[in-house]
Amino acid sequence: MIIISGDSWGVGEWGTDPKTRQTCSVTGPGIGQYLSLHDKVVNLSEGGCGNTDSFLYLRAFLSRFKANEKDIFYFIVTDPLRNVESLTDINQGIEQAIRLQLDRVLKKLNQLATSHKIHINLIGGVCDLDTVDITSYNNLKI
Repeated sequence: MIIISGDSWGVGEWGTDPKTRQTCSVTGPGIGQYLSLHDKVVNLSEGGCGNTDSFLYLRAFLSRFKANEKDIFYFIVTDPLRNVESLTDINQGIEQAIRLQLDRVLKKLNQLATSHKIHINLIGGVCDLDTVDITSYNNLKI
């Protein structure tokens, strides 16, 4: 089984519906629908969701579901500024505060993965992961 947690990137393709001309609607399949062509999928993603909420949804799911070695987990990492209310280290500069916010979530995510004996694959959604150092997080992969 594949388990996905994240923001709108996990929900579907967003854009303008050509029929209704309504913006901000799901206009095409998301990653969950594509992956469901090959396996069973549980999609915990929610449009506009921040990393903290995505983590909490995954944690709640794992409190009720026992993962096995065949399960594959994906976490779509979104813009850390979606949790701007919790940026407490702003006096060190905005870039450093954003990195600290992201590191806090990744640390919790790694602890969750470790406690459930799983690995979580990170997908860069509205967050570039090419400069994120995850070497200290043994249960996370980019």
